[in-house]
Amino acid sequence: MKEIPFNTYKELLLQLDDLHTLSEFREQVLYLFEKHFGLERSIFWLCRDKGEIYSPVTRNTPEKSLHQYIHHYHDEDFLLPIRVSSLLSNTRVLRIEDIISKQEYEDSLFYNGFMKPHHHYHEMGVYLISQNKLIGGISFLGEQGSASFNDKAANSIDLLSHFISLKLQYILKHSPNNSQIEDLKLTPSEEKICELLQFGLTNQEMADHLFVSLHTIKKHLQNIYKKLGVTNRTGLLSRMMQINASS
Repeated sequence: MKEIPFNTYKELLLQLDDLHTLSEFREQVLYLFEKHFGLERSIFWLCRDKGEIYSPVTRNTPEKSLHQYIHHYHDEDFLLPIRVSSLLSNTRVLRIEDIISKQEYEDSLFYNGFMKPHHHYHEMGVYLISQNKLIGGISFLGEQGSASFNDKAANSIDLLSHFISLKLQYILKHSPNNSQIEDLKLTPSEEKICELLQFGLTNQEMADHLFVSLHTIKKHLQNIYKKLGVTNRTGLLSRMMQINASS
């Protein structure tokens, strides 16, 4: 993994500062980490209170891999915010090797069930904190046989994370139409669909998960679109991000 040259910091920060929409900002952050650090596989999450992650934006991460992580290995991740919260007062960047020994990691269900089958070995978590509140996170994955994520690069990313956190908080705060979820009068079924949608599930996957028909899912979605004033899944996801940010 490359260490970012110091003279590129200003250019990188200026590029991010010109962005004003949540989706554009998150996509550009991942692109710039790949360009300047060689971090090709990444996921940018948003976080609710208590460290719950949702609404992933990915770069070079297969959909199958993401779905398996969400449904089967999410709770096994050593870098999950809820598992490392006590460490975040001192750093905003953690790697697997910062948490457990190599032997413990290689013996773990997370490594053998998820990381190894997908040809991942290294993982780094970047925790985006604003006003002492975790608002987002970025996961970077490295393939087997690749060089470890070195200390100098981790320190550079830690420094950048402070600006990214401030910019993310600004975008979330100034997104339009920030209504509270309780004002939307969604039914319990509609609220569950919104939750599943933020994890990237398709209509059929939501139907299978909730043991209902595909037609029922589509009907619920149409009702949700109408209540939130959107016309499609992209608009709904954007709206839910705004709502979660304001709650």
